[in-house]
Amino acid sequence: MHAHRILRLPIFRGCIIPIRCFSLKSGNTVREIIQTTTEELRRHGVDRPRHNAAKLLDHAIHECGLDMLVSSRTSDRLLSAAVIHSMKTLVDRRGPNREPLDYITGSKEFWSLDFKVSQHTLVPRPDTETCVDAARDMNRTVGPFRNILDVGTGSGCILLSLLNEFPRAKGLGLDVSEDALSIARSNALQLNLAQRAHFVYSDWLGYFSSLPVSERIEYDLIVSNPPYIPEAEIEGLQPEVARWEPRLALSGGKDGLDAYRSLSQQLSRIPVLAHGGVLIVEVGHDQARAVSDIVTKNLSIQHVDTRLDLQGIQRCLIFRRT
Repeated sequence: MHAHRILRLPIFRGCIIPIRCFSLKSGNTVREIIQTTTEELRRHGVDRPRHNAAKLLDHAIHECGLDMLVSSRTSDRLLSAAVIHSMKTLVDRRGPNREPLDYITGSKEFWSLDFKVSQHTLVPRPDTETCVDAARDMNRTVGPFRNILDVGTGSGCILLSLLNEFPRAKGLGLDVSEDALSIARSNALQLNLAQRAHFVYSDWLGYFSSLPVSERIEYDLIVSNPPYIPEAEIEGLQPEVARWEPRLALSGGKDGLDAYRSLSQQLSRIPVLAHGGVLIVEVGHDQARAVSDIVTKNLSIQHVDTRLDLQGIQRCLIFRRT
């Protein structure tokens, strides 16, 4: 068993935490590195430590310009000093600092597509695919959707997934973060959707306020995954979320519902949802009824369905303008 030494490195918001340096050596095999890294990540409370270890090693190998995937066929391969050095850095980021795996690798799969992500965007989650699935179902019954608006687009994962599903549709993504918009535009290029996807800086629907009424178009589908975590609950979330994901995309105010109030009130003043158009929003745990009440109070709109996520939680509300 290798001896450990303690370092103290600065991290977020000026805090200091102790970091244990675990031992990896050049000449170790893939199997040995995976085993040692898995134990280190488990010690720091990382979920699915072996999965994370394999993904980090894949990334370290890729960073070193090598063409090899971690698998049972490569478990006895020896690793170079360059790969080991890269791996040590990556494990420190993932373990002691609890940086999300997807921020480290720079990508996340969503709706079977690969999206670039960074600290300026939320990590796309399987729960959000519930909204994409709902939109696809509504497209069959009340579509076809031709103009899609994504409010609070982030990485663009919802809008771009929908445009990939609906090849004749065009979309506009709005966000208050220029850094997030840059990521979304990059994803559109990567997915060959840039000709049908446009991304604009906007605080909710503020962009439309600057447009003459004659230049506004109506959207037959509006989607949004707004910030809905009550402010006081954020610090109690997993470190990967509380320390790393953008607070602006997490905090829904005191009760978590501020974004729904803003969006529905602005939609009542800026009627960009077409008659018969569909509004789909993601909601947090136990928020479905409150959000439905807010939206139907502010808009002439009918709540037509609620969708459950993979955990059986009410995650997606579907409305249709009457």
